[in-house]
Amino acid sequence: MNKTTTRRFMAWILTVAMLIGMLPMNALASDNPKDDSQSVFMGSFLDPDQSKGGAGSKGITPPQNTYTYIFKVDDEEEVERQSVKDGEYLIEPEAPVKPNHKFKGWFVGSNQIDFSQPISVPQEVPPVNTNIVANAKFEEVYYVFFMDGVGGEGEPNPRVFKTKEGKTGDTVTTSDVKLPIGSTQAVTGWYKDQALTDGPVGTNYTIGTVNQILWPKIETGNYLYFVSGENGTYIEPQFFLPGENTVAPNPPTRPGYDFSHWSTTQGGSAYTFGQPIIADVTLYAVWTAKTNTPYTVVFWKQSVNDDKNAADDVKTYDYAESVARTAATGATVSPTTADGNKNYQGFHYNSAKSTSVTVKGDGTTILNVYYDRNLLTIDFYRYQSSGWGGSWIIDQTMTGLYGQTLAKNGYTWPSEYRWRAQKNSGNTLTFLDSFIFDDLPDYGSKTHIKVYRQSLSGTAQIIHYKQALDGTWVVANTIQTNSGTFNFSNKYTGFTVTHYRADNGNWRSTSPGGSANYSNKLEVRHTRNSYNLAFYNYNTVARTENLKFEASLSSYASYRPSKPAELPDVYTFQGWYKDNAYSVPFDFATETMPSNDLMIYVKWAPPVFDGTFHVQMSGDDTPKEVTVTYNDTIDPATMPTVKDHEGNVLSQGDDGYTVTVPKDHKWIGWATKVDGNYITYNFNTLVQSDIELYPYYVDNAQFKVSYDAGSGTGTPPEDTKKYAKDTYADVMSPTDLTPPTGKVFLGWENKGVIYQPGDKIRVTGPMTLTAQWGVVPKKVDLVYNYNYGTNPATKTFGPFPVNSTVIVKELGDSDLGGWVAPENYEFVGWNTEADGSGTSFAAGDSAMIDAKNPNELYAIWAPVLTVTSGDGTWQYDGNSHTYQQYDLVYGDQTITGGEGELSFMLNDGKTVTITPEGKGADGVKTVSDNSDNNNTFSVEVDTSVPQGTHVSGTLTITPVTDKVTVTITENSGSFMYDGSLKTVNGYEVTSIS
Repeated sequence: MNKTTTRRFMAWILTVAMLIGMLPMNALASDNPKDDSQSVFMGSFLDPDQSKGGAGSKGITPPQNTYTYIFKVDDEEEVERQSVKDGEYLIEPEAPVKPNHKFKGWFVGSNQIDFSQPISVPQEVPPVNTNIVANAKFEEVYYVFFMDGVGGEGEPNPRVFKTKEGKTGDTVTTSDVKLPIGSTQAVTGWYKDQALTDGPVGTNYTIGTVNQILWPKIETGNYLYFVSGENGTYIEPQFFLPGENTVAPNPPTRPGYDFSHWSTTQGGSAYTFGQPIIADVTLYAVWTAKTNTPYTVVFWKQSVNDDKNAADDVKTYDYAESVARTAATGATVSPTTADGNKNYQGFHYNSAKSTSVTVKGDGTTILNVYYDRNLLTIDFYRYQSSGWGGSWIIDQTMTGLYGQTLAKNGYTWPSEYRWRAQKNSGNTLTFLDSFIFDDLPDYGSKTHIKVYRQSLSGTAQIIHYKQALDGTWVVANTIQTNSGTFNFSNKYTGFTVTHYRADNGNWRSTSPGGSANYSNKLEVRHTRNSYNLAFYNYNTVARTENLKFEASLSSYASYRPSKPAELPDVYTFQGWYKDNAYSVPFDFATETMPSNDLMIYVKWAPPVFDGTFHVQMSGDDTPKEVTVTYNDTIDPATMPTVKDHEGNVLSQGDDGYTVTVPKDHKWIGWATKVDGNYITYNFNTLVQSDIELYPYYVDNAQFKVSYDAGSGTGTPPEDTKKYAKDTYADVMSPTDLTPPTGKVFLGWENKGVIYQPGDKIRVTGPMTLTAQWGVVPKKVDLVYNYNYGTNPATKTFGPFPVNSTVIVKELGDSDLGGWVAPENYEFVGWNTEADGSGTSFAAGDSAMIDAKNPNELYAIWAPVLTVTSGDGTWQYDGNSHTYQQYDLVYGDQTITGGEGELSFMLNDGKTVTITPEGKGADGVKTVSDNSDNNNTFSVEVDTSVPQGTHVSGTLTITPVTDKVTVTITENSGSFMYDGSLKTVNGYEVTSIS
C-alpha cells in the first residue's frame, strides 16, 4: 500500500471517530465551578485500528446545539455571555444594582430565568448556536415607613410599624394604617418629621424621589352614643378627636314615628351638633307619633276542644275573622260596642279577656276580641208512675259547649227510646251527635232543650251519612222510628245537612229547618264544611286557603312568606305558631283543619348569633363560644380573663378561659380582625351579627436589620431604623463591599431566601442579611500536547468561555512552533485522550470548549512500516545470483531479517509478508543484469498499517579480468524423421577456468 492510500484510509477513520464524538454529553456549564486546575496526561500511541475514537470522552467536544445567553442591563449594556448545551445550567450573573430600583431578576421577554433549572436546547443537524438576550428587570421603588410613635419622655423609642412602597408619583393611603392604640385613641395626622411640624400629609401621600418616614400624631378622643328606641335604626357609636366638631348622623327611622331630633335626655330639647365634646355623650332620639298607624282587630272563638268548665286563663281560641284599623302610635285602643255584639251563633262576648292594647308603630299591634262558646243543656225526662198517677222527672241531663260532641263530654245518645218535644205529643228528636240546637225551636231555647221519653216503636229507619274527605259517604248513625215527617237540623260539628232520600227515592236538596215525609226509610246526607286557613305575616294576612274540615295541613309546612320590608335584614324565618305571642309552635304534620277558621302566625326574629372569644391572637386555639343577642352589648365580664406573663390579672373575666400576654408585650384590648389587621372593639357597640374577638397585644421589642459581608471584605451597609415585629425593612445596596477573588455579588441571604437591593424583608426578630457571592462563569484553557517522548511539548491557548467554539490547529501551525511528526511516525489527527480512546479531531475542525477539565488535544501518531532489501555483488561466473534479506522499521521497532526470511511479525501482532520481484526473484547473471535498486520486492501487510517508502537493494555482476577457459556445450535434440529440416538453438556454459 502506498503512502497516499494509507493517508486516505486514516482520514476516513478520523471522520468516523468525530461523528461518534458528537453524541450528546452530560457535562453541565456549572459543573465544578470552583475547580480551576488543569491536568496534562502523558500519551501513548494509537494503534491504527483505534483511530475511530471511543466513548467516555471528556473535555473538548465536537460542536453541539447551544444557546448563548447575552445578559444585558437596561437592554443596552452587555455584562456577560454564557453558552449552554441541552440539559446544562446557566450560572447566575452578578446582581446588578440600580439606584432607587429593586432588581427583579433576569428575563427573556416576559419570562424570568430560573437558574435552578436546566436549559432545554432543541437538537438540530447540523448543530447551530442561537443567541438569546436576557435583560435585567428593575422596578422603581421608594418606601414609606410609618412609625408607631414619636418617642419622648416616658415613651418607648419609635419603631417602623408598617411599610408601604411605590414609585414616584404613586399615592399610598395613610388612613388604613392602624396603630395598636386603645379604642379611645386615634391618629389625627401623619407628619414628615418627628417634631410633627411638617404636615399632616393627608389621607393620601404622594411618593417623591426619596424614601419617606411618616410620624403619627396620636390623640385621645370621645364617643357619641345613639339610642334610637324600639325598632329604631341602629347607629354605631361615633368617635371624635379632641377639638373635632361632632357631626349629626343620618336621621334614624322608626316604624310609626317621624324623627324629630336628638337630645341628651329622653324627650328633651334638641342637641346641637358641630361642637367638640370633652367626654362621652349619649343621645336619645326624640320621635313624633304618626296618627295613622295600622293595627289589627282579631276576633276569636273559643276552641271546641276546651273543657266545658274551663276558666278564662286556660281557655283556648280559634281564629274567626279580623279587621284592619288605624290609630295614633302609642294610643290605647279597646274593643268597640260593635265588637262585643257580633252575632256568632252559639257564642257570647267575653269582655274580661278582650282588653285594651297600646298601638305600636310597626303595625304589628293586635287587639284581641274573644267570644266564648255557650254552655248547652239537654234534659231527658221520663214518666214515673206513683199510685193512681205519676209525674215527669229528669232521668238524665247532658251539658256541653256549643258544637262539642256528646262523646267528648262522656255521653251517648239514648237511642233505645223515642224522645218527643212534649210530654205526650209533638215531634220526635231522633238523634243528636253534638250540642247544636240551632234548628230545634220546638224543644226549647238555643241553649237549653227538654225531651220526653217514649217507648221505641215502628219499623222505619233514619240513616245519617257524613261526607268523607274523598267525597264518599259514610254511615254515621241509624235510628229506628215510626213513619212520619222529619225536620232537618245540623247534628254533626263540622258538617251541614244538605240532601235526603225518602223511601229509596231520588236524592233531594235540603237545609237546616226543612222537612221531609217518609214511610219506611229516610236517608240524610251531611256535607263536610270548609273553613279558611289564614297565614298571618307580621301585620297582614299573606295567604288564605279554604280547606275541608279535618283536611291534612302537612302540604303547607314548606310555605315561607316574603320577609316584610319593615324588618331588619338580619331577621330570619323562625317558623309558624298558633298564637301571636309565638308560645306554641304549629305542627303541620299532626294538625288537621278544625271546624272553624284558623289563623297561624309566622315568627320573624334575629338569629341567635355566635360569639367566639379567642385566647390566642392567631386564633389557633380552643375559643370560648357563646350565643349573643341581637341589638345587645357584650358584657366584658363574660370575656376570658387576661393575665400578664407573671400571672397578674389585666382584665377580669371568665377564669375558665385565660389569655396570657407574653413577656415584652403590651395589652391593648379585645379586637376584631379584618384582613389581618386588629381593630380594637368598643363594648358599647350593639351586636348586629356573629362576632369573633381576639386578644390584642403587641410586641414592644425593637428589632434591627444588620448586614454581614460574608466572604467579602469592606464595610457592610448600616440600617439605623428600628422595626416592630412583622413590619418590613428596605434592603440596602452593597456599596462598600469588595467581592472575593473570582466571585460576584448575588444578593443578601436570610434563612435561605435571597433578597436584592431595593427589595423588602419582613422583620420577625433581629435580622441579619449576609452577602452571597457567586462564581464568575468558568473559562478554561485549551492545551495542545505533542504526545511523544517522556516530556512531550505542550502549547496552551485561551482561556475560552465554556461551550465556545475553536478551530483545531494544523500540526505545523506556527502557533504550535511548527511541530513535525517523529521519525518513522505519521500524524493522524488530534484526540481528547492521549491513548486515542477519546474524541478525534482533524485539523481545521470546529470544536467546543467544555467545562470539564482537562480541555486537551493530544497529537495521535501512527507507526510507519519501511522495508529495505539487502545488496549483493558477484563476479561473473555464468550463473544467476539472488540475495533475499530484508530489514524492517516500524515506528520504534527494527527487524533485521535473515537471508531468505520473507515473513515477519510486527510488535502489534500484524504479519508482514515480502515477495521478491524482478531481479530480486530471478537474480542477476551477467553484467547486463546490473542496474540500481534492481533487488525489488513487494510488501503484503494489514491495510491499517501505514507504509513508508520501501528501499530496494542492488544486485551486481562484476566482469572477469583474468584469462579464462570457457567450455560451452551446444544444446542438442532428437527428432522423428519426417523429411523436414530440424534445428536446435542455445547453449550452456559448462565451465569457466
